[in-house]
Amino acid sequence: MAGPLDGATGLLVDGRWRTSGTELAVTDKYTLQPFAAVQQARPGDVDAAVSGAAGAARHPMPPARRHAILGEASRLLEARRDEICAIYVTETGFTPGDAAAEMNRAVATMRMSAEESVRIAGEEVPVAAAPGSEGRLAFTFRVPVGVVAAITPFNAPLNTVVHKIGPAIAAGNAVVLKPAEQTPLCAVALAQVLLDAGLPPGFLQLVCGPGETTGAALVADRRVRFFTFTGSAAVGEAIKRNSGSPRPTWSSAPTAPLSWPPTPTSTWWPTSSPGPATARPGRCAPACSD
Repeated sequence: MAGPLDGATGLLVDGRWRTSGTELAVTDKYTLQPFAAVQQARPGDVDAAVSGAAGAARHPMPPARRHAILGEASRLLEARRDEICAIYVTETGFTPGDAAAEMNRAVATMRMSAEESVRIAGEEVPVAAAPGSEGRLAFTFRVPVGVVAAITPFNAPLNTVVHKIGPAIAAGNAVVLKPAEQTPLCAVALAQVLLDAGLPPGFLQLVCGPGETTGAALVADRRVRFFTFTGSAAVGEAIKRNSGSPRPTWSSAPTAPLSWPPTPTSTWWPTSSPGPATARPGRCAPACSD
């Protein structure tokens, strides 16, 4: 794979592109012929990816470093626009206009994630009104949740990925990303962008493969503290039922409802809400902090 995919295998663990011994073909949606391949993650690869993410999450990056990395990633996305848009068109079958629009949004989302990384803060809790609490101070602060699993769809394989991993990294988390097996190459290119922007090993792991195997291994791992998913309601319900996360979030087509258990510590960054019968599902991005 040349250009922004040069040297990238599709299996990223602890900052290194690996091989698994099993290839997953990616089809040109115009010719219906394979035009590229990525390494399919086995359950052991998923375990290694989560292990690396858990290790990284124990030592969150300071906000200033997150800001610098995400800002540089936004600039690199813009610089690699033409190459990544060409990949997008081939693996999705969408038009160049669709690709350009999604690239614009991805660049902006990464930039805004950088900006928000230095704004995450708690708040003062007013307690002086309670008798005996005069002169006392109470406050909250936010901490990363740890390992975030991001499972993304086939029909918006660039901006939806950025909407999930950008805010998660901005909030200090480590991410294990599983893109749709039909359109993994934009996610591979994005992972390389973040590596080139200086993201330390472990804070983004990439595992490609079918939901029935790769996805199931990720959902079953109890070290994952938060799931963010875009896809069908049925799969979202399965993730909620089978994962160890008390508060997964997902969005679904066509009306893109956002669903989550009503926990008092859930925090969300709404991103967009297309109306009914739109061509693509809505996007949601968790703040990923307690």
